[in-house]
Amino acid sequence: MEVISADKDDVKGSLKEKKEVELYRERLSKRLTYILRYGAKKEGLQMDESGFVRLQELLSVPLMGQYSSEEIMKEVTTSQSHRGSHRFDVHAENGITLVRASYGRKLEKNPHHEGSKVFTLFESSMQTILSNLEQYDLQDFPDDYLIGFMLHRLAKQKKLNNSCLKVLLVPALEHLNLEDVFLTQNTLRTVYSQCPHLKSVSLRNCGYIVTDSMLSQLTKKLRSLEFLNLTGCNHVTDQGITSLIKNLPHLKRLGLSSNKGITEAGVICLLQKAPSLKLVDVYGLKASEEAKETIDQIRVERKIIVILNGLEEKDENGVKRHIAPTCLKGMM
Repeated sequence: MEVISADKDDVKGSLKEKKEVELYRERLSKRLTYILRYGAKKEGLQMDESGFVRLQELLSVPLMGQYSSEEIMKEVTTSQSHRGSHRFDVHAENGITLVRASYGRKLEKNPHHEGSKVFTLFESSMQTILSNLEQYDLQDFPDDYLIGFMLHRLAKQKKLNNSCLKVLLVPALEHLNLEDVFLTQNTLRTVYSQCPHLKSVSLRNCGYIVTDSMLSQLTKKLRSLEFLNLTGCNHVTDQGITSLIKNLPHLKRLGLSSNKGITEAGVICLLQKAPSLKLVDVYGLKASEEAKETIDQIRVERKIIVILNGLEEKDENGVKRHIAPTCLKGMM
């Protein structure tokens, strides 16, 4: 009995140690992702125009203080998304190791003057405006970038509500990112009534509110859309795809990954009939081998990039290989 008990203790100890190692790596991965996608400039790092930072400078960031260069390099070279895409890139230049996020880079400005903790004029102005947003009328404000910046800041702070949106959704807006934002029907009505010139909209993971009916209303009003991300909007079905085909003649890039309501028949119809489509992401679609063959045939004929798990293409030597997963990018 004592031997059995000792064995159980060893197993528990091993499992606990394994879990701690996994949590340690997970924290490292999240910190690398934050810094290389969003926070490099905010953390005082110098980044080149391609998004690379020096590994040695990365090690100096307080968030990375507990990690060695070997641990960081291992994570950078091995970390993959659930699709199998590499999260990070490594590049050597004149003996210097450079790293960057492979995709999703949306860098935040450094809020302070370099080498100090004094807020820049831009940051001070933003804080004042966002703290008193209800006092402003921005309907004639022409700067799409600054409006987008304010939307992103409020969304990150979990403060982007309907009151804020009524102020910030202005006619000049062409690009709108509402990923992971809690939306209501009134929110989406405000979007299409106040922003008729939108070309790019992301509703990724916006949940139950994005239905076929709401999508029909939205696309009837926003006929200039060229990019639409509906990833994770599981209440959109093939009926919603019909609305996209009918209402969006200029749609070029569409995200439908992980949408459980979409079928292979709906995707095939989309590929056949969407007049301007250049890329569609349906990575999680459950498709039969016969459907994949049909999708592949249409893809080749219409020169559309299709991101679908298990879909293959021929390289220059005629050898079949899986189509590499990619990150759906809009015009944000």
